[in-house]
Amino acid sequence: MGSSETRSRPASAYAAAEACGAPALIADGDHARVDGYVSLSVVASAFLVWIGWHIADTLIGIAITLAILKVTWDSWHVISATQPGEEPSHR
Repeated sequence: MGSSETRSRPASAYAAAEACGAPALIADGDHARVDGYVSLSVVASAFLVWIGWHIADTLIGIAITLAILKVTWDSWHVISATQPGEEPSHR
């Protein structure tokens, strides 16, 4: 594969979804991004509880719940507001 081919490719699956405008791929990219943030939050929560800040587990749990609700709402909005083959209007 030549270097010109490498440069023309999107940097991520999310960028590819944005480029082609596929609503399901955009929703999947949002989901994947939130999964990464949730994983980091769980590690942060475990560390903070380990050092004695026990309220962190509750606070981070609430933040994770809100993030999941937001990505669910956004994904539903993208999927339900578009017809097959139509580009999403909110992006």
